[in-house]
Amino acid sequence: MKVAIISSREFSGGAAMAAHRLWLGLRECSELVVRRYLEHREDPRSDAIEFSGMSRVDQATHALISSIGFGGSEGWRRVRQRQQLKALVKLLRREPPDIINIHSFNEWTRPGLARGTAASELAEIAPIVWTLHDLWPLTGVRGFTGAQELSKRAVGCGAKTKEGKKLLALGDRLTWVGPSQWMAEMARHGYGKSNRVAHIPYGIDTDELKPTDKRAARRECNLPENAVIITLVAHFLHSTLKGAEILVGAAARLPPDVLVLLVGDPGPDRTRYQRENVRLLGPISDSRLLRAVYAASDMIAVPSHEDNLPNVLLEAMAIGVPVIGANVGGIPDVIQHGSNGWIVPTNDQEQWVAALRGAISDVKVDSARWRTRARELAVKSYALSVQANRYCEMFKQVRDR
Repeated sequence: MKVAIISSREFSGGAAMAAHRLWLGLRECSELVVRRYLEHREDPRSDAIEFSGMSRVDQATHALISSIGFGGSEGWRRVRQRQQLKALVKLLRREPPDIINIHSFNEWTRPGLARGTAASELAEIAPIVWTLHDLWPLTGVRGFTGAQELSKRAVGCGAKTKEGKKLLALGDRLTWVGPSQWMAEMARHGYGKSNRVAHIPYGIDTDELKPTDKRAARRECNLPENAVIITLVAHFLHSTLKGAEILVGAAARLPPDVLVLLVGDPGPDRTRYQRENVRLLGPISDSRLLRAVYAASDMIAVPSHEDNLPNVLLEAMAIGVPVIGANVGGIPDVIQHGSNGWIVPTNDQEQWVAALRGAISDVKVDSARWRTRARELAVKSYALSVQANRYCEMFKQVRDR
């Protein structure tokens, strides 16, 4: 069975990394032949196929109109989106797959993209399995609303639009996959009466991401040996969705031996993170160094206001680090409160301060137990092979319908 994985980038961003990891897992399925089609190939040695849709003339035109300030206009984006879709369809028709698995389209996901029209064209080639990394494919407007209570309404409205109705009209030619139970429920709410919806969590390489010595990791990262280290990792720390302000605000009210680490792009205003016991590390692109930061931590904090299934949850657990997270999106799918981490009922800062203090006490009493349980759950439920086998079975069902 031939599967085409469609994604925007190869590694950059959570959605791209999740798609990359799925590709790694699917390569081990003997029944599948998997090809990747990317808007932007980041590794020059990669065998992925680019579908930028830009000839040399297009590139020169784009450079010219960008120089006069028109390159970011909505009209130009729509022209580019249409070029990309045309190029992708041409490539897929050349060697038709049995299944098309869509992930992210960073250049496509802007208001105005005819997502239903695009899916309809692709569905003429093969059935579509669309993996949902955010709400944009369902709403057609934005990836997240910023508040879970608004999400269902946004998805319902998105399904009633012209493009949403085209998605519904695809029937069983379109299957939505929610990595979290929450995301799958959003898809069922808007599209479940016509399209199939499945729930398959992300997978991670638990051989690459594995426990290492905490003291050695702290020496490598130049971190204090006796501190209790709480770490927040986000691609964009300044995103209002990630809730960094909650952890930074709570930091001043934690015991004096606590150090909070922030990993990610802080945005233009770094002063918001300036606290005596908060250290801003900034973005870390070196995967080995990032693994060391995880291993050096006593716990990972995920105070998101809204989220799907953050990669950081699974990465931390695979390395054997417990997680404290907000009760939103797919976070409670992973965290078993009191076993491999802690769930905070709301994003009220008082509750976060209380929950952090309790978690700090727990790891001081028996850090090894918490780390062992985190690792065990990652291996059992989120290994790449677990995810890949579930996708492989679903692909068969979709093909044979």
